[in-house]
Amino acid sequence: MAQNQYKFGVQMRCSGCSRTIEDAISGVDDLKTLDVSLEHKSVLVTVRPSLSYEEVLTIIKETGKNVRSGEANGQARGFESIIWGREAQLSFLMTFLLFYMSVRCF
Repeated sequence: MAQNQYKFGVQMRCSGCSRTIEDAISGVDDLKTLDVSLEHKSVLVTVRPSLSYEEVLTIIKETGKNVRSGEANGQARGFESIIWGREAQLSFLMTFLLFYMSVRCF
C-alpha cells in the first residue's frame, strides 16, 4: 500500500513539548508511524496518501509549536504558508491600512 513520509523540524524544549505533539498526531486516522524526537527537534510521520502534508503541518501548528522546516517524501516543502494563514494576512493588511491612513490624514 502506498504511503507518504513527512518530516518537520519543530522547536521543542522539554518532554512536555514532544508529548503534546505526540498526543495531537497519534489519534489521527491514516497514521502509520510516528517518531517525535526531542533530541533532534524533529517529527517524522508515515501516513497513508489520504493524509496530506498540510493537514499534518496544521495539526503540529495547532499545538502552538514553531515549525522551522518541512519535507514530504524527501523533498523540502513550505511551512510558512500555514504560519501566515488567512486570518494573519487579513490582520496584517488591516493594520497596515489603518497605519497608512493615519499617516496620510495628519
